[in-house]
Amino acid sequence: MPIQCHITFMKRVSGEWTRIIDRHPMAITLTMAATVALAVGLTWHLAR
Repeated sequence: MPIQCHITFMKRVSGEWTRIIDRHPMAITLTMAATVALAVGLTWHLAR
């Protein structure tokens, strides 16, 4: 689908992400867990 406007772009990007999540669920889960752990660690570090 050719990208013609910002709405088409968002539909295209969300479709691509859906395919990536479907193909690599464990990698996405680990990436999300690492991101949350990093955010919590950074927040803890900055709050001290």
